Amino acid sequence: MIGKRKSDPFDRIYMNNIYFCSGSLINNAILDNKAYLLTADHCIYTTSQANNSVFVFNYESPSCNGPDGYVSQTVSGSTLRAHLPIKI
Repeated sequence: MIGKRKSDPFDRIYMNNIYFCSGSLINNAILDNKAYLLTADHCIYTTSQANNSVFVFNYESPSCNGPDGYVSQTVSGSTLRAHLPIKI
């Protein structure tokens, strides 16, 4: 992300070693420091996808379509907590 402030938690999500979405790290209503990642529903909508995702935190790229920046802060796997399918 270009122009993203350092204080903004930004996440890049990979599945099967392919970048496919982004998200933001958020806190919950009781402020107990449990980390939740908010992303679009089309990014992760099955338990299998959640389990097989790798999340790269504090991601920044020096330019659009440029090389990756710092990518050593990662977490692998997650638990899908909510999913709201869109009906058209």
